[in-house]
Amino acid sequence: MKEKLKSLREKYLPYDEVSLRRLALATTFMFSWILVWALVFKLGNEVLLVGNYTNLKDMTLEERILWDLIPFNYRGEGEYKLKLIMDTVLNCFVFAPLGVTFCYIFKKVNVWRNAAICLAFSIGVELLQLVTILGNPATEDLITNTVGCFIGFGLYHLIFKRISIKNSVRTLAVVNTLLAIAGIFAVVTLAMSGETIIGIISRTL
Repeated sequence: MKEKLKSLREKYLPYDEVSLRRLALATTFMFSWILVWALVFKLGNEVLLVGNYTNLKDMTLEERILWDLIPFNYRGEGEYKLKLIMDTVLNCFVFAPLGVTFCYIFKKVNVWRNAAICLAFSIGVELLQLVTILGNPATEDLITNTVGCFIGFGLYHLIFKRISIKNSVRTLAVVNTLLAIAGIFAVVTLAMSGETIIGIISRTL
């Protein structure tokens, strides 16, 4: 039985660089979907979705672009200002996993190419929020998200590069399983709040 399980594992989960890159690519796509679900669709939370739309619907496109054009311009005082600062710190780490997986995907690690991909993805997220009014674009998000990717590059060179291919494959296989479960949950929450999301988008496009 042990030998049979071992042969099945080696057949469907070979421990080589090609498999590692494929798993890293799958991780990148699934993690990107989780990010879009959280950052754009607000985890499917109807209260947040409607609240954002209510606050932004009366603003012109120009006003919304200019609202957060100056990065790290923390409005408010006390706990609210502290929350904004904590959100900025969190954004610096949210994109770190992408920085790690990009180093696995490409045979030759190129930090600036990978950072450009992260930046392009961030711009896509901000534009999606701008167009749909499901959120407000912020210049500081582009900066912090790209910084997060650099943090991921650093983690890769400090930690993950030292891990064997076999252990890396095993780790990514587990991560992908967890991300798949989270991705399915994201689809379910969006389906439950789909009427609200479609209603907001239909009024803005």
